[in-house]
Amino acid sequence: MAQLANVFSTYDNTGIREDLANIIENISPTDTPFMSAIGRTTATQTNHEWMTDTLAAASDTNAAIEGDESTIAAATGPRRLGNRTQISTKVVHTTTTNDWVSKAGRPGTELAYRIEKAGKELKRDMEAILSRNKPLAVGSDAAARTLASFETWIQTNDSRGAPGADAANTNGQPDAAAAPTDGTQRPYTEDLLKTVLQSIFTNGGEPSIAIHGPTQKRVSSTFTGNSTRMQNTAESNVLATSYKVYESDWGQLTFVPSRFNRDRSVLILDPSKWALAIGEDFRMKPLAETGLSNKRLMWIEYTLQANNEASSGIVADLS
Repeated sequence: MAQLANVFSTYDNTGIREDLANIIENISPTDTPFMSAIGRTTATQTNHEWMTDTLAAASDTNAAIEGDESTIAAATGPRRLGNRTQISTKVVHTTTTNDWVSKAGRPGTELAYRIEKAGKELKRDMEAILSRNKPLAVGSDAAARTLASFETWIQTNDSRGAPGADAANTNGQPDAAAAPTDGTQRPYTEDLLKTVLQSIFTNGGEPSIAIHGPTQKRVSSTFTGNSTRMQNTAESNVLATSYKVYESDWGQLTFVPSRFNRDRSVLILDPSKWALAIGEDFRMKPLAETGLSNKRLMWIEYTLQANNEASSGIVADLS
């Protein structure tokens, strides 16, 4: 078959309107498992402080003679710990023309779309900052304050590859500019997880969540435990290939996948012992207009409160 002579087809038509779907697909993840799991509190100073304490070790020789004189045992008071607030920002900038021209995928103005997008990006930044190995910085007029993150706080219950080491600390608080030293990476195994869980239990912790990066979440699905994974496929038509809840010798642990913590680290935490301390919640203000454009500054000031880092742990340096 051949086209008739002089037929006016779409190839000749210059007046066809564009076919542009009126939607913008954005698959960038915005879930924040660490930040969503922990508590919330308020910071009233840039040096946010709190106190933590522990009981004396249990004694199996606590016996007194009848009528004996009382003896005062040595006592220790609560430790005073702190973390610095950190300011995270996003700047939105668009031209005034961009706000009135017809656009696809934006029900409102370009500025409104950019503001919404920046808010999601700021939330993702916070998740990465809080859950990784960021060191504390006091800050100055020339350098930003930074908070000590989860990995930097962990000192009591950890498993690291040689020559990995905890962040330097003074009386349980991470020192300024100190971060954990990464060690040689090794495979993630169930035994490594159990070792840290046992250490946490021994020190009084009751963790309920283990946050895994994509690689380690997949590895965790191969753990055998002491039973067979079960699924009633006749009723649900579902093949179970992964664990969501891990029943350990020390209680249940929910395996949570995350895209933002370091894939080489599995974070094991009791969410009730951690809090996002907010000094100034999400805010936005217009910046000076110097021409035909609109500018907005978005920011939040916050820090991580580690009520007792011994409640949690880490399996680090995983390949």
